[in-house]
Amino acid sequence: MKQTNTEIRIELNSETAQQSRAANNRGMAIALLSLIFGLIMGLASCNEAEASTPLPESKIIYTATKKISPKLKGHNPEDRKYGDPDCDFNVISHTFNPSTGIGVITLDRPIRVIAVGAFAECDAMTSITIPDSVTKIKDGAFTYCGALVKVEIPESVTEIGQAAFIGCKSLIEVKLPSKIEVIADELFAKSSSLKHITIPEGVTTIGSNAFYDCKSLQEIEIPESVTSIGYNPLFGCDALTHIRGKYATDDQLALIVDEHLVAFANGRNIASYTIPSEVRVVDSGVMVGNKYIESITIHENVEVIECAALACLNLKRVTCYATTPPLTKSGNLTMSSRDINGREYYEYAPGLYSTLAIHYIYRWSGFGPISDYEKRDLIIYIPEGSMEEYSTASGDKLYDKFEGWSEYKGYFQEFAPECCED
Repeated sequence: MKQTNTEIRIELNSETAQQSRAANNRGMAIALLSLIFGLIMGLASCNEAEASTPLPESKIIYTATKKISPKLKGHNPEDRKYGDPDCDFNVISHTFNPSTGIGVITLDRPIRVIAVGAFAECDAMTSITIPDSVTKIKDGAFTYCGALVKVEIPESVTEIGQAAFIGCKSLIEVKLPSKIEVIADELFAKSSSLKHITIPEGVTTIGSNAFYDCKSLQEIEIPESVTSIGYNPLFGCDALTHIRGKYATDDQLALIVDEHLVAFANGRNIASYTIPSEVRVVDSGVMVGNKYIESITIHENVEVIECAALACLNLKRVTCYATTPPLTKSGNLTMSSRDINGREYYEYAPGLYSTLAIHYIYRWSGFGPISDYEKRDLIIYIPEGSMEEYSTASGDKLYDKFEGWSEYKGYFQEFAPECCED
């Protein structure tokens, strides 16, 4: 009987041990699962914290006199819900410190493009740092930011759209990124304080009116990579004294592209100028408003003189060696632009209205009718035996009252070539 009791006790102790081991195993399993769960939650928490901390590229930093109201996803006046498809971000916060004048726009992800009209007419903004994630600045992005003095464009940018900085009248200097290939039409038009611009090697195209009315621009160099230059690229650059690089003449006074005289250094103080023999066409407005030149010599190879091409303010003598009068063109010299709402409009070039191709003086009274032109003391020397041709030569005219060379029939004097040499 005692043996039986003993056996029973042994069996009970064995069962208790098994139960204890099972409980221990369960405890260890639970502890392990807890550890794994904790690790997973910890990693998730780290990732969440990382995601909630904006990357440097997702911040746009600017200075201003007050908080600005940009349209970072673009602006389309015909579609209020318009959003640039390349703008796949959301604004997390936009703070501005009035005491420092620093504004910070924080996004939920890196920004890739500055959209059409994104900062247009942000008049209070004085500087902006564009993040390194940006590869493209679209049309009119900074249109008429009148107080913008400095903009830092990163090397990541490969494309800048048309009129992106038009009307930035306080902008003094810009360094363009090395990877861009096109200086778009009207890119810096009416940026009247711009003194220095470096066009990087690799640019192939300079668009029409690219530097229109940059009245403070003093010099410019065209890189060897350029293969195309648009219409009136330097029109209204009254302070320009030197044009260097590709297509520039040896005296650094002019740009000649495909036999067209397309630009002139109107800020250079010279009293006389001879159009180079390789020129066939003198483009519209090339010398308009030049206050220094008093005498111009037109080579016999010149075939076309476009609207206001030689409209120098103090021009007193024109010597033309062509026995057949070059075709002259008259009319309004205007520029096409787009306003903040994307609408195209036209405006008169500064100080210039309807003009003759050779010489003009106009009185202008607001936006009413244009007053009649006047002629100063002007002598036009033409080759012997060509009086009849010049006196009857009509131009390619926009208005009936402008008759080209024939308009000057009282100002011609025939000459033997040797008599009018400077």
